Amino acid sequence: MKDSGTLTGWFILSIVALSLPPPPAYARSAAEPVNAEFALRWNPQEGGPGSAEEVARLLGLAMPLPEAYYVRYFDLPRPSTAPAQASVILRERQKVGGKTQIRLKYRLEQPITGSWTCPPGHGFEQESEVDISWLADDKLKRTYSYSCTVKARQPPQALAATPKSCYSGMTRHTADDLKIEEWQLPGGRVQLEVSHSGTNTDDELRRFQEIARKLLKQGVQPADRSKTELGSECP
Repeated sequence: MKDSGTLTGWFILSIVALSLPPPPAYARSAAEPVNAEFALRWNPQEGGPGSAEEVARLLGLAMPLPEAYYVRYFDLPRPSTAPAQASVILRERQKVGGKTQIRLKYRLEQPITGSWTCPPGHGFEQESEVDISWLADDKLKRTYSYSCTVKARQPPQALAATPKSCYSGMTRHTADDLKIEEWQLPGGRVQLEVSHSGTNTDDELRRFQEIARKLLKQGVQPADRSKTELGSECP
């Protein structure tokens, strides 16, 4: 059951949304993934809230205890199952005191129109989504992600992966169905991210618009580079 603070925060955001213009129009094709992740990320040194606690207070959300993770990326030969034109990402995410998740991701600028597969024989769970990032001037960036995920201590040997020399640290607060993350990136860089996972619809887009524009009014300067790009750059 949501507490009164959380309900009040969402009620205020809903009222604010009535006065906002709609998000940029977008014509979806039949190949669009059903699921979407909406995200706004920024460097707090450039403006805006400087911590997850500040973000939660601004949005009127209760602040739950954080979950802590270590994240590392790998270099690997291109898998034979990788779709043409896709960038290939291999990530290890270890929860402090918990399990390790391995995720192989194919990322494209356009959705795949046919079928796609994960490397066989490793127990991968297959998932597709569109990652919608909020940028400056109310612009959106869509990236299509096709993921192969398995809980394991290390990547399958068949991928011939080589770990990069650096890690990132991440703490996550999940308030209602929003994720607020603080990333400690290689080289001492910091990035905050607010995200919401839902369906790839205009209603969900408008819902996240309420949150993004509230943060932008507080001085957030949206980053146009992903956590993968920043976390893969070892000093």
